[in-house]
Amino acid sequence: MIRIRLNCGRDVKVNGFQFGYTYGGLLEGSPNERMNKSIFERTTYPSDWGGRKVIKIQPDNNDFKTKLKPTYYIVWLNSFEPINPNFDGSELVVIWFDDLPNGKMVEDIIQKGVENISWNDNAQDFDY
Repeated sequence: MIRIRLNCGRDVKVNGFQFGYTYGGLLEGSPNERMNKSIFERTTYPSDWGGRKVIKIQPDNNDFKTKLKPTYYIVWLNSFEPINPNFDGSELVVIWFDDLPNGKMVEDIIQKGVENISWNDNAQDFDY
């Protein structure tokens, strides 16, 4: 089990993790702003994770104009501490683009990608 501590002080557990290559399906052509925005918009989490609140960390404008980072990462995070005490816990799916993993540990990739998330502003409470 992977646990991550966010900079906001929240401890979260990783329920799911997936990554892929940003331009993996590109058969011809080269990246441009229209293509990059389309790739960003259609990148989503696996449907078997069910209905979840999701945030996408938007690349900077220069990346959209030239080339996105080569890898996209998707993580489903869970906290057994709810935002509203009337619930059982809170959760969030986060999607971001970054460099290739190049032998990095999964924990380090996730930590770097999500550590600045403001949990209370983005996560959604749930009941069992």
